[in-house]
Amino acid sequence: MAGNGVIVLSVLAASLVLVNCQSKPEFCKSYDCPLFTSQSFNGYELRSYGPTTWVGTSRLASSSDSAVNGMFMKLFRYIGGDNAAGQKIKMTVPVLTKVEAVGGGQFRYTMLFYLTDNTPPAPTESGVEIITMPAKDVYVRTFYKWFFMADNNDYMNEADELRLSLDGNGASYAANSYYQTGYTSPWWPLRKHHEVWLDSV
Repeated sequence: MAGNGVIVLSVLAASLVLVNCQSKPEFCKSYDCPLFTSQSFNGYELRSYGPTTWVGTSRLASSSDSAVNGMFMKLFRYIGGDNAAGQKIKMTVPVLTKVEAVGGGQFRYTMLFYLTDNTPPAPTESGVEIITMPAKDVYVRTFYKWFFMADNNDYMNEADELRLSLDGNGASYAANSYYQTGYTSPWWPLRKHHEVWLDSV
């Protein structure tokens, strides 16, 4: 009997973990967002994401502050119906921006909106594309801003802090890129949830 009880408890525990992994994080609020499993460490997480689909656009600039406005509107027009199906698509989170150093003080910024449909309508605007990300592990550092959105310096400083933590634990990560991640509307009046991601390698 005792052995059977252990088996039942083990099955229940596994089920609870599975359900928890499929639950939407609180910080996504009412928006759809990609689900993940997570391990917590001192000051950061290691998250595992399955394959995901995004709509994205890229440009070269010296900082995200000079890059993001034009990119955001391109993607916003896509979900507003500027696509091959004329289909309106619900806004999701996060707004994800991959930052890759290309030399000469320049960076390639690729802004991405998450798509819940794995076969979304094709973009019609030049420079907008559908991007499929394979399953991946990312190191994540969460930080918050009150009233104002995080700027490029905020993200860069938080990414440096994450790298220091990972270096201290001997973790391997992509050295020439990181992700600026925002979950909160600029019009949300209170605490805004931001993250920096580094690809695990």
